[in-house]
Amino acid sequence: MNKQHFILLFLIINVFLLTACQISDFKKVVTADEKQDKVAPIQHITQSKDNVTLKIEKKQDEISLNELTITILNESKFALVPGERFAIEKNIDGVWYSVPIQLKALQKGDFFIRPEEAFAQTVSLDPYLENDLPPGKYRLVKFFGELMEPNSDNNRKKLILAVPFKVVRKSLSVE
Repeated sequence: MNKQHFILLFLIINVFLLTACQISDFKKVVTADEKQDKVAPIQHITQSKDNVTLKIEKKQDEISLNELTITILNESKFALVPGERFAIEKNIDGVWYSVPIQLKALQKGDFFIRPEEAFAQTVSLDPYLENDLPPGKYRLVKFFGELMEPNSDNNRKKLILAVPFKVVRKSLSVE
């Protein structure tokens, strides 16, 4: 009987410890000026590939430091799964480094971007950065789901695009 109680107590303690670890991970906030020592896994990422283009629309002199609105233009013949994942990378002396945050977009619109369709997404930095991004050259990296050819399950491929921007004092500028 003691062995069963011991095993039950052990399992309960493990569940509490795992839960506590997961809660602390959700509350992690990083500062934007933390030292970037992780080199980005892909150094050359284009803004346009396979007739899909990623851009930041500059309609004002200043763009908010707290969020970016990007436009995805799908000029391919395939439907595109926009996905939610983004990353920000900083260019230091010609090398791209990962800024230690993971971003999600605020979804608007359909699940698929149809051929010849444009799609706008807003990326919010507020919940992830304690301070504003320090001045420098950055790029927003967008991880797409798949390009999907109609009537075929075999022709699927993932797509990664990046759009550059600069942080100058307290504003962003589009390159």
